[in-house]
Amino acid sequence: MKRLYIALGVVFIVAVASQTTYSIDVVRSLQGDYPQKPFALGAPWPSIVWVDSSGYRAGLRAGAPQHDDMTLVIARVLPA
Repeated sequence: MKRLYIALGVVFIVAVASQTTYSIDVVRSLQGDYPQKPFALGAPWPSIVWVDSSGYRAGLRAGAPQHDDMTLVIARVLPA
């Protein structure tokens, strides 16, 4: 009988831990604490609809793909 209580305790701890991380995520979302998206994709996929300043600095430009294989082209790559 003691093993069942231990197993139940473990399940309870896992449930509380998962709900805690979920609750923190919800509070962050409600506060707007997430960073802004650097770009938005649109139609025809994968054309870029808009790019913010950080996306622009990373080399993204608004517009449709430049190749037939439907890949996005990054204008430049920042040094690592």
